[in-house]
Amino acid sequence: MKHAFVLPCYFQRENPVVINAIKSIRKFHPDSPVIIVDSGSSDKSYYKDLEAYSVIIEDINNKNYDTGAYWYAYTKYTDIEFFYFIHDSIEIYDNLFDLFVHDITSIRYFNSANIVGGRYIISGRSDFIKKYILSKLGRLNWLNDIYGCNNSDQLEWMHEQMKRIRYWIPDFFPALFGPMMCVKREVMDRLANAELNKILPTNKNEQMAMERIFGIALMQEGYDFVNNSLQGNQLTNELDTSRFNKIILNRS
Repeated sequence: MKHAFVLPCYFQRENPVVINAIKSIRKFHPDSPVIIVDSGSSDKSYYKDLEAYSVIIEDINNKNYDTGAYWYAYTKYTDIEFFYFIHDSIEIYDNLFDLFVHDITSIRYFNSANIVGGRYIISGRSDFIKKYILSKLGRLNWLNDIYGCNNSDQLEWMHEQMKRIRYWIPDFFPALFGPMMCVKREVMDRLANAELNKILPTNKNEQMAMERIFGIALMQEGYDFVNNSLQGNQLTNELDTSRFNKIILNRS
């Protein structure tokens, strides 16, 4: 299957994580196309660092974070059938070609809600029974912690953007951490047909809202990225696992 790794990158010499990310990809995928979408890095010296690794660098001054990078690659590289949409702050420990069999595989996910902040608290016996039944039906593991939006501005932005597309915001839903995913083009086609590609964040707060928006859209399209996940639940699992490591950086 024709595929490509797509990594948005805002380079900082003090945290040159993208170099290790590319090294790890090349170790297990020596011939795979790797596309880096630069997000307006003030220091572009890493271009030279990566010359030996045969990567494609799209110097487009991307201002729309990971979301903008993904849709740019999807639009430009129309022959790619499968995308690995991942961060520049990752390390791969394995060959990932086995993921071709799935429509979508998340790196991580978390259970979210149409609220601001905090752990979702079970409100009485009847509420507990409802969540328990949903978990038994395989809808979601409601018994894990559930976190809503980080702040009211994020929640409001999510509501405003969701009015533009055909999806609706449920009370509870799985969110796509990152958002990162390994995904077939046909899945992205369906999201684009719903005009999800027109929702483009312009700051980190909005990009975090995209974790929720992507999650809602994929869920309502019928895709299971909860059971198909490399690292599982963000709230309960380690960042460094047998196939994948995610490094958390404090970048705006």
